[in-house]
Amino acid sequence: MKTEISSFEKQMVTHSAWKGDISLSEAAELLEGQKPFTFVLSNGFDRQHYILSFVSDRQVVKHKNIRIVVYQGQTCFINGGSGGPCAFVDDLIQGCLKVSSKFCQPLES
Repeated sequence: MKTEISSFEKQMVTHSAWKGDISLSEAAELLEGQKPFTFVLSNGFDRQHYILSFVSDRQVVKHKNIRIVVYQGQTCFINGGSGGPCAFVDDLIQGCLKVSSKFCQPLES
């Protein structure tokens, strides 16, 4: 089970949108003025908790929780309100943003 969770953690920290240890306000600053559905990923409040920060279709920066959990015996990504369970973080992001993957853009560098 630990190696499964580690592979999910690796998906997060190697993602092109990964920003590490930034606050919600720092994420919002990074995303200010970006196109809708541009997003960053960062550490959450505890282990296996992460934050998806994104620009909404109304140009407002929003934040959603992402957790790595074991659901029905399978490790997966989940968001309590709008996504999951998913084996890949990009699938969860698409579900959270409720838009096709061609519109979801990681904020790189």
